[in-house]
Amino acid sequence: MRIPATFACLGLLMLPPVALSTTAALAQPAPAPATITVSGEGTASAPPDMAVLTTGVVSQADDAAAALKANSTTMEALVAAVRGAGIAGNDISTSGFSVQPRYTYPGQNNNGGEQQAPKIVGYEVRNAVTIKVRDMKALGPLLDSVVAAGANDVGNLSMTLADTAPLADKARRAAIADARKKAEAYAEAAGVKLGRVLRIAEQGAMSPRAFAMPVSPDSAKMMSSVPVEAGELDIRATVDVAWELVP
Repeated sequence: MRIPATFACLGLLMLPPVALSTTAALAQPAPAPATITVSGEGTASAPPDMAVLTTGVVSQADDAAAALKANSTTMEALVAAVRGAGIAGNDISTSGFSVQPRYTYPGQNNNGGEQQAPKIVGYEVRNAVTIKVRDMKALGPLLDSVVAAGANDVGNLSMTLADTAPLADKARRAAIADARKKAEAYAEAAGVKLGRVLRIAEQGAMSPRAFAMPVSPDSAKMMSSVPVEAGELDIRATVDVAWELVP
């Protein structure tokens, strides 16, 4: 039995609309999921376990060689005292050294003429070391030792942490928990729930703010017998967290 030509043509003509309809359905993009992004903050605290002291010697003499010799002699005694206090060699480092002329400024001559040139009247040598004290109980005796050895330029004393990584991780976990708590409150109010985490971004660098104070030779002597209470150091973390929202 032969199919009439008119019906065969009709069948062929009906195929393209079906194919076009299927292609259009496949081309439609999936709807983007609803999301929420919340910032969280976390803080972790711990007492300092390391002190950093900058100290040194300032020497003056009529000529540079004499000033340098006097400075070197005293610095050798100072470093020996630091090592004798139990400080390891890799915790002692030179943080400053300079040789500078000392000037006098005569001012104008007696006749009110031109300004007279400054004159060199001697030289000054400065040498400083930075010391890491990992045993906080040794700080007082160390201060006494460096002053007794001839240190006349005692700089800042700061309290810090030898390893900040564990405290930073604790602050990060607290920041994530804070962000989740806020996001859950928003989701509950909107009648939805939190789905999977889509993104976590940490804001800025985290470092403890060291406790620092200036120290003079006289105050160093007093601190050798008076304990220093440094309190606690804080590390703060801030994160942005994005969640998918689900019904």
